Amino acid sequence: CKEKNKGKTLAVTVDDGCTRNLSDYIKQNSSEISFNNSENWVILNPIELSIKKKIEQYGTKLQDWDLSINRGILTGYNDAFIIDEAAKNSLITADPKSAELIRPILRGKDIKRYTYDFAELWIICIPCGFTNANKKGDAEEWFSNNYKSIYTYLVNIEKELSKNRSSKSKGLYKRDDQGDYWWELRSCKYIDDFNMPKLMYSEIVQEPHFYFDDNTHFYPEATTFIMNGDNLKSLL
Repeated sequence: CKEKNKGKTLAVTVDDGCTRNLSDYIKQNSSEISFNNSENWVILNPIELSIKKKIEQYGTKLQDWDLSINRGILTGYNDAFIIDEAAKNSLITADPKSAELIRPILRGKDIKRYTYDFAELWIICIPCGFTNANKKGDAEEWFSNNYKSIYTYLVNIEKELSKNRSSKSKGLYKRDDQGDYWWELRSCKYIDDFNMPKLMYSEIVQEPHFYFDDNTHFYPEATTFIMNGDNLKSLL
């Protein structure tokens, strides 16, 4: 009769250059991995596996750190709210108050290992609740008077985008991800965390890419995640 499966398998990571003598490579570099528990499957060579076990034995698991992990901003309409350098400069030149509501933004693909490649993109960030906390009288009239260049830009860009919009798109005014008014972003309880020191990392990567934003400079786009808490640098 067959021997009962012990849940242990010889595993190896294979680089592109190892395919010529694959059987010999497997014999020389494989290690026994246990796949009989609920943990994620991790394939490492013996040296890496030994290091991993020591870290787990003496270190503190990430889930036990006092950290908060959140995703980036969902605008519901990036074509309107994410702008380039020229548009940002134009808005601020027309009305310097616009700078209060514009932040530099990093997408997931902009984040590299310990650094970033800024694509000179900016987000018009008007948080949910901002208008009601500041307005006097009619909300749209207040916003259009106090942030005229941003209001005009959003109205005009919606007119332009609507010309070629697919039937599935709800547009700027009727999109799902909005705040109390169409010019606001959806409610985000952790939006203040964007202004704190944070680790930023991409949603999908082939290898670890983390950037420590110590200067609280960048806002994260939806394909970026952030991590806030103490001793963030020690995680790099």
